[in-house]
Amino acid sequence: MVDEKLTKQIIDRIVDFSKYCRECKHVRLSHLKGTCLAICGTTEAFVLCGCKDFVPEDNLDYIEWLAKKRGLIK
Repeated sequence: MVDEKLTKQIIDRIVDFSKYCRECKHVRLSHLKGTCLAICGTTEAFVLCGCKDFVPEDNLDYIEWLAKKRGLIK
């Protein structure tokens, strides 16, 4: 039998990791180590993205992120 609660949690996590960063436009999954590990490439050289932190693209998520960063909420 399928655990619907667990399935919903997994799907929510996948959706969360698929959101894009406001700064570099890469997905959240590439920001797991604190900096963006996505590759920005040209035809000659590939360089890691220089984005330092995942910043949510969605305005509501962005406001919540700012409040957490400033210590206004947990």
